[in-house]
Amino acid sequence: MKWMLPFLLLFVCFKSYCQTDTIQLKLAVVTLDKALMEKDSTVLLRLLHPQLTFGHSNGWVETKGDIIKDISSGYLQYETLETTNVSIVTGNDWASVRMNVVAKGVVNEKPFDLQLYVLQVWKRMKNGWQLIARQSAKLK
Repeated sequence: MKWMLPFLLLFVCFKSYCQTDTIQLKLAVVTLDKALMEKDSTVLLRLLHPQLTFGHSNGWVETKGDIIKDISSGYLQYETLETTNVSIVTGNDWASVRMNVVAKGVVNEKPFDLQLYVLQVWKRMKNGWQLIARQSAKLK
């Protein structure tokens, strides 16, 4: 019986840590969308992993440098990113986030309005979560 209290305390602490970690991941997902729409390269530098592959529904794949360059130059402009049906699975130092996204904006001076299914893979780093992979597919 002496071991029950430490075990319960450990369980409560672990559960609390996991919930906090998921909250931080959800915040990172929302912050990424906001940074993409607001062209905030400082936030993008922090949230995007150096080995990022950012796949679009048309087969176009960008790196971290490509994303920052295209957002900063205005080549790619996100006007709205509306997210629904978010599902999160976490592991020791990774997480997958699946969601539906309505994305509106302009790429190479051509408007787009897409309904997408998006899969993001995030990696837990010392300074928080970083997006390491993203792929989208058209829903309609």
